[in-house]
Amino acid sequence: MADSPDKTIFVKIKNFFLGLAFDEPGKGIKLYSVITCPFCGVQKKEKMPVNVCVTHYVCLNCKKIIHVKDGDCCVFCSCGDTKCPSRQKKTA
Repeated sequence: MADSPDKTIFVKIKNFFLGLAFDEPGKGIKLYSVITCPFCGVQKKEKMPVNVCVTHYVCLNCKKIIHVKDGDCCVFCSCGDTKCPSRQKKTA
């Protein structure tokens, strides 16, 4: 049985406040990615912003600045285990 429109709206509002993003009912966009530092190999789980591309990231271990690789839009697409929300929407 399909969800009612009222229930769908409630779920979207609830997920917004919980920090989850949903493009369409039932199609979730992942908001967390594990970034692996290309210099020292340390991994860190980070929350991805949904409305901006992160072009630089400072590794908390070696303190080096991670930059976007050619052809990618952000450090999550370059060094993360999950593509950024805008790329996830494009491939959905």
